[in-house]
Amino acid sequence: MFPRFLLSALCGLAAFACSCLPARAAEVLVEYGPPLASTPVLETCMQDRAFEILAENMATVFDLPRDLTLRVADCGEPNAYYQNGNATILVCGEFLTEFAALAADLEQDPNAALDLFYDNLLFTVYHELGHALVDILDLPITGRVEDVADQVAVWLMLETLDEGAGLAAVLNASAFFASPPGRGADLAFWDTHGLDLQRFHNILCWAYGFDPDQTAAALGDDLDRLLPPERRGFCPDEYARMHNSFLTLLEPVLRR
Repeated sequence: MFPRFLLSALCGLAAFACSCLPARAAEVLVEYGPPLASTPVLETCMQDRAFEILAENMATVFDLPRDLTLRVADCGEPNAYYQNGNATILVCGEFLTEFAALAADLEQDPNAALDLFYDNLLFTVYHELGHALVDILDLPITGRVEDVADQVAVWLMLETLDEGAGLAAVLNASAFFASPPGRGADLAFWDTHGLDLQRFHNILCWAYGFDPDQTAAALGDDLDRLLPPERRGFCPDEYARMHNSFLTLLEPVLRR
């Protein structure tokens, strides 16, 4: 069974891209390693052409002024980065292994666990794409760049995935930020990223702002606990402002 985002991503791009695209001056390229050790989750990704499809999706939405590389390689830690110097999104092989294991812990059904893994991979790559857009286009931002990258990831997932799939993917991706820190955990208040729980509630707010009814239905009885009315009431305007801002900032490179 193919993951949800692999089946739906290209179907939901009509709002951004026309069916007849002009010739590209730049490409989104995929590279593997070196080094890159073979693992079961990497083999699944390669069999499903997950990274190639992600690259195709990004190239279909954006007409960037220079090549962007999506590289998968071992880097000594489970992480992902955007490398300014060479316009490269690096997804560490260790990241794939760790997040596949986390997904399996959260979902006992293998197909559901694979969806959970791929939705988090999608969020992660689009988060790093947010960094790439800020760098390559020299976008004017006044807040933390990590918050902007989270916003780009959620916005692209909601606006470019097929109807219903985007919201489900965003809620799935939020699950990786949902666990409260353990007793004695070192909370990095100084970090450029928000705390995981802050990112979790922000993502839920943007999902709710995009589609209040479907998000409320998905959260069910947990709605007030996870997204209290004091925040929830602002979420539709928050998402609308975010949506309009990205359309304005990215208009020169959006394929219409």
